[in-house]
Amino acid sequence: MKQGNKNRWHLHPAVRTGSELTRGERAADVVRNGMGSWPFVFAFIAIMGIWAGLNGNTGFDPYPFILLNLFLSMLAGMQGAILLISAKRADATPKVLHIDWTTCEGRGLCTELLPTLLTRDEWGYPLAYDRRREPHIPTELEKDVQRAVKLCPKASLRMVSRPDR
Repeated sequence: MKQGNKNRWHLHPAVRTGSELTRGERAADVVRNGMGSWPFVFAFIAIMGIWAGLNGNTGFDPYPFILLNLFLSMLAGMQGAILLISAKRADATPKVLHIDWTTCEGRGLCTELLPTLLTRDEWGYPLAYDRRREPHIPTELEKDVQRAVKLCPKASLRMVSRPDR
């Protein structure tokens, strides 16, 4: 990945951002970003220290801190759910069809299996309608692309995730 484009993946047209996200997706991203930060870690350590210091053996939640264990279990359960929500969205990175031009023999099977994505050039080799070297794969065509990848006689096709685009 190029250093200059490191933080520009969100500019890809297939990546939903801002107002395109649901309220729940935005909330999950905010909470995930907060939980995955050093301030959260240090605040968490401080709260645990204060809790143990104030309660000791005589506070409202004396050792072995049963109430604290309940809160920590609930926090872990919520963190897991929130991280899964954010990861599900992150897994939806744009996919492209990579064509290995060194092994492709231009037999045309892929263009027959993917007529809305690929056409053939004057020599019979696959060419994306949008003229991109690695055409973006719409979600509704992913199964068809997987089939074309599997059936390619020279294994010249690959479906690749490209979050850095």
